[in-house]
Amino acid sequence: MAQVGMSKTYKPYRSEPDLLLPPSLKDWLPEKHLAYFVSEVVDELDLSGIEAVYEQDLRGQPPYDPRMMKSSSEGFVQAYNAQIVVEPEMQLIVRQAVTQAANDKEQVAPMMAAVEAQSGRRPEAVLADSGYCSEKNLEGLASEQQPERRIEAFIATERQKHGERRVCARGPLPKGATWVERMKRKLLTKAGAAIYAARKGIVEPVFGQIKQARGFRRFSLRGFEKVKAEWALVCTTHNILKMYRVCYG
Repeated sequence: MAQVGMSKTYKPYRSEPDLLLPPSLKDWLPEKHLAYFVSEVVDELDLSGIEAVYEQDLRGQPPYDPRMMKSSSEGFVQAYNAQIVVEPEMQLIVRQAVTQAANDKEQVAPMMAAVEAQSGRRPEAVLADSGYCSEKNLEGLASEQQPERRIEAFIATERQKHGERRVCARGPLPKGATWVERMKRKLLTKAGAAIYAARKGIVEPVFGQIKQARGFRRFSLRGFEKVKAEWALVCTTHNILKMYRVCYG
């Protein structure tokens, strides 16, 4: 039997309904409340991409798309790999993505390229944990063939215990030192260690705010494309909250 496409309808949202109580949001909410800010932002959003997914949605979903990944706290789990790039001033997410790769090493180049495409500017520097460290990534960020495209990298070369302090060896690096060895020495200098230490106050709080403060720990939708949309929505709402607090905090 052929399926007949039916256009979905949506209940309109009005901030000042005529027949419901309260008759106006202003009767319950103070001036400059977050609800007003969110309402104004949503009014300006292009929701056609979200609505298009629902228009094409048919019952009976394909199998799950997540991959088996190792979790530091739960062993092996079926999961997605959610990525974010965070700017340091306001902790705004400037790029997000979801991948099915079990590690982060393949995400550096595409995330940097995406930030550049979206903002129109090449990032000046990047701070990342040891999961992103590889010879290929460090060499690509150094961009010796195109110095104008160089991104100053501060990427951990290995996991370090909390509170552990290491001393930078004296003398020059040996000839033929690898990119990883150069990075290891760089992060042992006072300047390098101080810059990398700032990472824990930039990206880690954002994950904490999303997972702990807002309680987002599992995806609610099935299928890779829908999960990508869900993560994009989570990151968008994070930015809305940040901007609200800057404007009215």
